Amino acid sequence: MSENDAAKKPQFRTPHIRIKNPEACLKCARKQCTIVCPAGVYQWDAERLMIHVDWPACLESGACLVACHEFKNIEMTYPDGGQGVRYNYG
Repeated sequence: MSENDAAKKPQFRTPHIRIKNPEACLKCARKQCTIVCPAGVYQWDAERLMIHVDWPACLESGACLVACHEFKNIEMTYPDGGQGVRYNYG
């Protein structure tokens, strides 16, 4: 496998970030996760009234965990050392 092929291969097969309770996002007035994430992982879908999580783009900064302090509604499972994200979108 060439280095270019390896860079295109998805690193994660299952989401490592999840919204615990989608209904809690309806109560959140500011949707801070959509503002603080440096990778733009969280997007508010006004039509479906829910947060869309583009988890493969995550940089594992943890900003979303801090921003969601009111509801503590984001769960992130950090990978083992040496198994974290590779920034593939830039």
